[in-house]
Amino acid sequence: MQYLKDEVKQRILESALAEFSSMGYTDASMCKIAKNAKVALGKAILKLNKMIGQALVVVSQKKQQCLSYHG
Repeated sequence: MQYLKDEVKQRILESALAEFSSMGYTDASMCKIAKNAKVALGKAILKLNKMIGQALVVVSQKKQQCLSYHG
């Protein structure tokens, strides 16, 4: 069910944002992120790593576009 996957993804994102905002990147706890998102720790780690990887790809592509345009 795609709806449930999207809901879980959203909960993880919101929980991660709250944790990183309050604790900073180095002091953030994946255990707290998972607990607040109401998912298992392994699932939170896998989903968050995948989302971060996808975001990095997009940022890298946009950076290349900017460099080619202004280069």
